[in-house]
Amino acid sequence: MKPTSPGTRGFTLVEVALALGVISFTIVPLLALMSQAFNSMRASNQEVRCSVLAQRILADAQMMPFSALADRVYFLDLEGRPVPQGRAVINAEMRVEADTGLFASSQLRRVKVTFTGTALGADSRTYSITLANPAP
Repeated sequence: MKPTSPGTRGFTLVEVALALGVISFTIVPLLALMSQAFNSMRASNQEVRCSVLAQRILADAQMMPFSALADRVYFLDLEGRPVPQGRAVINAEMRVEADTGLFASSQLRRVKVTFTGTALGADSRTYSITLANPAP
């Protein structure tokens, strides 16, 4: 077995610098991708949360008597539970309008739910449904 001399063990400063350069060129783009992934995940969570809450609110509107449909404001927490106005992180405004579409009639109402609040940041989301009077 040949003995090693003290100068041949380890890495030179140039090799360490090259290795750090290669590592930094691979890590920086990965960090940028992770940031985009987190932003996409946050937007997706907000969209799903608002969609589920909109389905719940619009289902309640469908169950109401047609003559009782009226504008309403909901103050909700992140799980969709009603809370006092000052503690709300999601505001849902339900607006009932006369339908002005192709088949406009006094027997049709468009119900729109618009979500705003601190949980959504500067974004807002709107969902709508058209309801018909079942007993004209």
